[in-house]
This record gives sequence, C-alpha cells and structure tokens, in this order.
Amino acid sequence: MLGAAIGNKMTCEDRSYAVDASYRGFEAGRPHTRYDWRSPRGPYGYVEVQDYYRDRTGYRCANYTQQIWVEGRPETASGRACRQPDGTWAFVG
Repeated sequence: MLGAAIGNKMTCEDRSYAVDASYRGFEAGRPHTRYDWRSPRGPYGYVEVQDYYRDRTGYRCANYTQQIWVEGRPETASGRACRQPDGTWAFVG
C-alpha cells in the first residue's frame, strides 16, 4: 500500500493509521469519499476509494488513491484492494 521510499520513513504505528483509514473506506462502500488519518508522530494523509467492482473470481474489490505526507513531503499512489473470504482486505496493486 505504501511506496517504499515513504514507507521506510514511517513507523509501524504510523502505517497502522493509514491502513485503518483504508479499511474504513473499503468497508463503508461509498465511492469517491475521502478518509483522512493522522499519526500523533507527524505523518498524515488520506485514502480515497474511487469505485468498487467484482474481480474474475467474484471478490469485491476497490480502486483507491492515497496521499501521504512525511517530513513535509507528499507521495501520491493508487492501487486496488480486494476483500478476502475471511473478511480482510488484501492490497493487490
């Protein structure tokens, strides 16, 4: 989910805020909605779920974009996540 350059500058706690915001967005089922997060240690950002679809195997998936600021530098990325049979979301691209 996080790019290597910026992900390496974040602690596990920082990353957990980003992942939690992503899961909230995926579960909410509201396309084109922004989910903000902020770590008490400084990094912050948002995830925006673009749209939902079913993949070839029938899993519910979502396209998303994100922007993260660490040490005053932003990084923007996009990807896909799909809900797994156990209810978790896996980042697939």
